[in-house]
Amino acid sequence: MVYGRSTRGSDAPLVLHKAKELHDWFKSEKGSTCCRVLLAGMEFASPAHIDQCVTFTSDVAEHLALMLDVAE
Repeated sequence: MVYGRSTRGSDAPLVLHKAKELHDWFKSEKGSTCCRVLLAGMEFASPAHIDQCVTFTSDVAEHLALMLDVAE
């Protein structure tokens, strides 16, 4: 395992660093990490709401894949 804990209760500085990096990237790109803010003015479960969530999810998956592909 490259990131995370190999044993219960052990330290996991790499995963914590990567989680912060992902959080900070998303906030910088999207302006917030709060769904209420990101989806303001959209009707819940509307096509626009679903499209927005799908876009965010795919953006995060792509960025995370790039982050984890970089050798430490």
